[in-house]
Amino acid sequence: MDRESVADSEGEIALGCAVALETCAAVLSDRPVQGHIDDVSRLFRDLCGYELECGGDIEELGRRFDQRFLVATSPWYVPLSENCVRNRTVVNGVVRYGSVEGPFGSHVCGCYDAVGFDWRASIGDGLFAHAAVPDAFAAELQFLAYLKREEALAAFSEDAAREAHAGNLAGEFCNAHLARWADDAAALLAEPGRDLFSETAVLAARVVASSTECL
Repeated sequence: MDRESVADSEGEIALGCAVALETCAAVLSDRPVQGHIDDVSRLFRDLCGYELECGGDIEELGRRFDQRFLVATSPWYVPLSENCVRNRTVVNGVVRYGSVEGPFGSHVCGCYDAVGFDWRASIGDGLFAHAAVPDAFAAELQFLAYLKREEALAAFSEDAAREAHAGNLAGEFCNAHLARWADDAAALLAEPGRDLFSETAVLAARVVASSTECL
């Protein structure tokens, strides 16, 4: 394989990772629209080899999104932020989530600022975005996707230094953050029951794990 073919191959892998991460983040950051459901369903077929069980129509899924991420008193609610998940405790079989403020959120903000990443813009302008924190699962997924896109573009343009820099940043961020809690996020969402959002989190965790293997 010649150098150009290798660059294209590496770029395609990084780009595919970015698209998958963006697709999952879109489902986990706003009430679902059919286009997002179609996109994540295709990912399931391509990456997992089975059909995604969405568990309802658009209106029902919109209500479930609220129960999952906006209504703290809902039995389906899971605060999908790194501080909340990684600092959780279990008391008498009941999960007690950590505070929304903490060192993980502060560190990811520093990572975003270092490359000029606008995490709020990355997760849209819905109700979730207004309540979100910088270490939200969707925001971290979008940031890793941003870095993987940078890596892909550098590979396609055969800019080895830029490609290595973006790849190193992606690896450092993933190993310090997403790789440490993506599986837990998926498991916590699945605990009350499986639906579009828990299945998407499982897929996101799988993409995160596969990305670390390629870093």
